[in-house]
Amino acid sequence: MKTQIPKLRGFQDFLPSDMIALQQIIDTARKVCESYGFRPQMTPALEAKSLLLGEESETGKQIYLLKDKEGNELGLRFDLTMPLARIIALHARELRFPYKRYQYGRVWRYDKPRPGRFREFGQFDCDTVGALTPLADSEICALMHDVMKALGFENFLIRINSRKILTGLSQKLGLSEEQAKQLFRELDKLDKQGWKKIRKNLETGMLEEEKRPLGFQLSPKEIQLVEEYLSLSAEIPLEQAEEGTRNIPTFHSNQEILSRLEKFFAGNLAGEKGLEELHQILSFLEQSGKPLQHFQIDTNIARGLDYYTGPVFETILPDHPGMGAVYSGGRYDFLLGRYIDFTSFFKEFQEYREKWKDPLTGAPIIPATGASLGVDRLFAIMKELGLFSPKKTLTQVLIVTMDPNLLGECHKLAEELRRAGVIAELYTGDSRSIKHQLRYADRLGIPLAVLYGEYEHRDQVVAVKDLRLPREDQTKQRPVPKSEFVSFVLTLLQREGKHESQTS
Repeated sequence: MKTQIPKLRGFQDFLPSDMIALQQIIDTARKVCESYGFRPQMTPALEAKSLLLGEESETGKQIYLLKDKEGNELGLRFDLTMPLARIIALHARELRFPYKRYQYGRVWRYDKPRPGRFREFGQFDCDTVGALTPLADSEICALMHDVMKALGFENFLIRINSRKILTGLSQKLGLSEEQAKQLFRELDKLDKQGWKKIRKNLETGMLEEEKRPLGFQLSPKEIQLVEEYLSLSAEIPLEQAEEGTRNIPTFHSNQEILSRLEKFFAGNLAGEKGLEELHQILSFLEQSGKPLQHFQIDTNIARGLDYYTGPVFETILPDHPGMGAVYSGGRYDFLLGRYIDFTSFFKEFQEYREKWKDPLTGAPIIPATGASLGVDRLFAIMKELGLFSPKKTLTQVLIVTMDPNLLGECHKLAEELRRAGVIAELYTGDSRSIKHQLRYADRLGIPLAVLYGEYEHRDQVVAVKDLRLPREDQTKQRPVPKSEFVSFVLTLLQREGKHESQTS
């Protein structure tokens, strides 16, 4: 009896037609990041358990843990930020600040799989370490905009808030740090759960679905203050969104929101600092010429991870509210410092001793900001929206091998094309049938075929067949002098490129 091969839940296979499209997303993001001066980095899939756990109590539930043969406790990385922390801690002396890096990699979450949520998925991160000013945050926002545009999206919204503003709210409510984190997590659910449900949780101090205490209970006056805060950027969605979707409110203008924030947080240092950050980010974006209709201040965005300390960003597609955030991030000035001996660090980098301090507490920090593109989720969205031209192969020319005595010559033809930058595939199957090989090319969507047999060898020509033309077209196959065939192929492929750019 043959062993059945199980299909693991929450994991995906990418066949060539999907992988080509996925690679397009990665290459597009890479080119945009490099245009901003970001440099590539790669780290292992496994990290030390102690690094991955950090101080986040909830994080440990999401990590695949294991031990190596020496007994070391390891885990599969759940994001690319913790490996960046290790790079800074171990290699700071080899780097130059600000350190601008991008990285693509697979990450793993020990999570319950559901539509659009996988146990293994790809992330493309772009981060700046060692830049304290909002200019670095605005550059990340500008980069996010450029990546989305380069991928072909026209209607997208990058929602911006600051955790300092949320900290200001928690201070006005008199919450502890742990209570504030729980409040932020609740407010981050507003798009999906609606205010009625969240308000009930805050009033009772119980998370109804989970049947456990929230950690605090707000009075009617405090509930009214939260409601006032939530209405600063848009009308509050009261009801729960339909299953699998989220409420996308109609926002007030950014200028009106900034004015409302100024009144709400007058005299509150954290709120005023957060407001200052938002002012500067929007100003930098406007000066850089980015269309501001793609950037929206949203006071309800918190982002789920507790390590964010300043501006936070979240990109959504308003036309497709059920698809979730596709490109998110923010500033995390305290995270990297958890693994740094500051006394030793500032001996090496004395110029940063007075500069790298938290504006609210004065504590030493390693300033960092960045964003992560959810590659697999975006791929699924783009596939569903038909934004890809499906390709089964990248091959541009198939070299048909019909005469066993001329296989060496066919190999040389393929090499000539490759030296000219053409993706040329030598047919390596068993069949010498021209019909069979052309059918192979046609099924893969290869545009051109090169035929070189006994008669072509005698006349020193190469037969070039354009498989995109209809069968009855007399120009479909042409004999071309061997010395000119590469330039002829390039001309035909340039026509293909123009056609693709017009139809995409």
